[in-house]
Amino acid sequence: IDRSRIYVTGISNGAAMTQTLGCELNHRLAAIAPMHGQNVMGYNCSPKYKKKMPILNIWGTEDTIQPGDTILATPLELMGQFRLSVYQVQYKYGQHNKCDVENKKYVTIPSVSDGVNDWKCVGYDQCDFDGNGEQTVDAMSCSWNGGHIVPVDYSEDSDNRDFGLNVIWNFFKDKRQIPPGC
Repeated sequence: IDRSRIYVTGISNGAAMTQTLGCELNHRLAAIAPMHGQNVMGYNCSPKYKKKMPILNIWGTEDTIQPGDTILATPLELMGQFRLSVYQVQYKYGQHNKCDVENKKYVTIPSVSDGVNDWKCVGYDQCDFDGNGEQTVDAMSCSWNGGHIVPVDYSEDSDNRDFGLNVIWNFFKDKRQIPPGC
């Protein structure tokens, strides 16, 4: 096991847990990719250690359970919670990753799945965590025209079956974090 390449992803409540792990264990994780779920308001955390924590946040524009582009109030019978928007989470992680969140607007980030099911990614492209002038993309989100499901196309004639998973892997593959004690 390459301990410098430990990644976390999850969907729905697993996405909220993924964000929490990114905050609590950013000194051990290389990157995170929550899908279709944000933390409850009041729990929008920042990574606690002075280590970079890249995030790729995926959400569906047709998701009525946990829409990514707005603060959501769930009905009382569904625990009555207010969920954060993707943009609030990106801002926190962008601040931590030393992205220019105050002066720079989101930019389009190209991905291998652009256009598939209206897939598009945006984020901060000028993150300089180490202060060495090397600017990276360490806080981004991708949306697609799906609901509260994993971004995979199960139709038999699809050439883009794993369109969401391909983007996650491309985001993860170059990210590394040497955990303490290694």
